[in-house]
Amino acid sequence: MPWPVLKAAADRVLESTSPRVDVVFAGGEPMLAFVLIERAVGYIERRRPHGLGVQYSLATNARY
Repeated sequence: MPWPVLKAAADRVLESTSPRVDVVFAGGEPMLAFVLIERAVGYIERRRPHGLGVQYSLATNARY
């Protein structure tokens, strides 16, 4: 997913009127775009309004 699309999704999260939102990174193999995930989380956290709780999760096929 290109950054402009992910940023638009993050902006929608930030507009939420719910006290808590879940952000799930999934589809394909999100670990291949971990730098982009870090960027999105940082973007949300820097702009997150007081009172909005954000829980992040990641669905991966990675093996260890």
